[in-house]
Amino acid sequence: MITVLLCEVHPLIRNTLRSVLKDCAGVAVVGEASNGREAVAYVTELKPDVVVLDVSMPRLDGPETTTTIKHLDPTTAVIGLAAIDLYGLKAQAMRRAGVAELMFKEEAVDKLCASIAKAAAGFRRPPDVMAA
Repeated sequence: MITVLLCEVHPLIRNTLRSVLKDCAGVAVVGEASNGREAVAYVTELKPDVVVLDVSMPRLDGPETTTTIKHLDPTTAVIGLAAIDLYGLKAQAMRRAGVAELMFKEEAVDKLCASIAKAAAGFRRPPDVMAA
């Protein structure tokens, strides 16, 4: 099961994305955040495999949130969602921070399930090794 933290400022979009993810085989939404600081706190607490993150989050924007998440756990994949520009300064900052993929929000309905599977496969956590 791929665990996902859904981070979107707008409740309507967050609810829509949650509905889309309910239909994704092997994906479970383990938490939701409406700002960057909540997202970082939930990553620390829930340790999701993938974070779906609005590029323009309040209280800690997308690039800062991504940088912090990747610092806390480099194996957590981040997928950035943008409303307008995938090539602007914020999108470039997301890429430098280590985002696995950027997509337009309107593409998410059709592409998010596949993108989550791909991102999770690329950032798999190593299995826990039990002490002998």
